[in-house]
Amino acid sequence: MGYAILALAIVGFALGVRVRMKVLLPILLLLLFASIILSIARGLAVVDAVLMVFLVQAIVQWAYFLGLVARGAFAVIRRQPRSQGSKVLQRLEGMDGDASVEAAQLKGVD
Repeated sequence: MGYAILALAIVGFALGVRVRMKVLLPILLLLLFASIILSIARGLAVVDAVLMVFLVQAIVQWAYFLGLVARGAFAVIRRQPRSQGSKVLQRLEGMDGDASVEAAQLKGVD
């Protein structure tokens, strides 16, 4: 059973890193049916079957969440620094002092 939990966690993490929510939902539905069928085949009591379904779903969803966090961290690490200044500074080139702040506010630049 420990290997199955590890496999579910790895699948959830991989899904979080690679795919969007649209792919996760059908996989969760498939896992729901698979865990129900496995519970019936093993002859588990209703409470045990519900617990099994809950644990399968929770493991995959938590691992998916951790995969999303990892994807965000990888995106920040891979992001290259901008070679040019920010857009706000580029728009304000040639202006100086308080006039530049007032001009930016009039143009709608934050």
